[in-house]
Amino acid sequence: MGLLETVKVALYLLMGVVLMSAVLSWVNPHAPMAGVINALAEPFLRPFRRVIPLIGGVDLTPIALLLLLQVLLSALAMGKYMLLGLA
Repeated sequence: MGLLETVKVALYLLMGVVLMSAVLSWVNPHAPMAGVINALAEPFLRPFRRVIPLIGGVDLTPIALLLLLQVLLSALAMGKYMLLGLA
């Protein structure tokens, strides 16, 4: 169960980084921490950017990644219940 919780925390941290990156890109892209946050988020957003084009100049890849992360968290929760025999 410890490994599942570690993965869950990692997914939540990634969600936070992606959200901060998106918000900083809208509000203040030249903030001191923006470079670090973007560098952390970019490897995860890059595969989505290859597939999802800009729509009206707006990058929708953070939304797609957040949706995928939410699905992974749901699957992780279901897997945890199945391991415990509660499903």
